Amino acid sequence: MKGLGYSRFGTQIQSALDQDYNPQKTAIEAYCLENGIELLCTFKDFGSSLVTQQEGCTELITFISARNNDIKFLIVSSIHRIIRNIEQVKALVSFLETNYNISLVIRDSHLCVDKLLGEVAL
Repeated sequence: MKGLGYSRFGTQIQSALDQDYNPQKTAIEAYCLENGIELLCTFKDFGSSLVTQQEGCTELITFISARNNDIKFLIVSSIHRIIRNIEQVKALVSFLETNYNISLVIRDSHLCVDKLLGEVAL
């Protein structure tokens, strides 16, 4: 199984210093190791969690689109690193599932959100 990571920093300063990136990267890598997932790469952004407006998110979707559906998971260390509210989570899960058959994994909650929140695995 293959997966991608996504991390986000609150500020450009945090991003430049990697202050917030290393703990997120470590959490994503640990989840992959524990669950037998090959982590292909981790995309990162800074600023707002409105991921559709972020350069890293655009790169992530471009990368996924070119992979012929061999990626099964998008792993984030914490829900607030990618989305701010449940409606945005539903929209993201729907987009990933419908277009790419990818499940969203939220590491700090130990959740794998699948099929429009119809299935949540611990």
